[in-house]
Amino acid sequence: MTTAPDDAPAPTGQDSNSDSADAAAPPAAAGIAETVGRVLAMAAAAASPSRPGDAAEIEAITDAMIRLLVGTPLRSDGQLTIKSLAQEADLKRNTSTPD
Repeated sequence: MTTAPDDAPAPTGQDSNSDSADAAAPPAAAGIAETVGRVLAMAAAAASPSRPGDAAEIEAITDAMIRLLVGTPLRSDGQLTIKSLAQEADLKRNTSTPD
């Protein structure tokens, strides 16, 4: 009689706690992107209160990154490219490239 090794994946049809948790939880990258984006937006707002558009762009890009990382795009093809990020954030592509 052959037995499966201990590290073998569970057969399909059996519930696995990690599978259901992974399906419901967003990727860790999305949480990191959200945190970094919020910090950058607050820093931009504090550094240049006369330019509130900077913080708004940072928030738009951050929200777009999160949607792309989670796999729920609203305005783009969902690919992880700078072009898709700009489309998803509803910004011009050159907004996301350094001067």
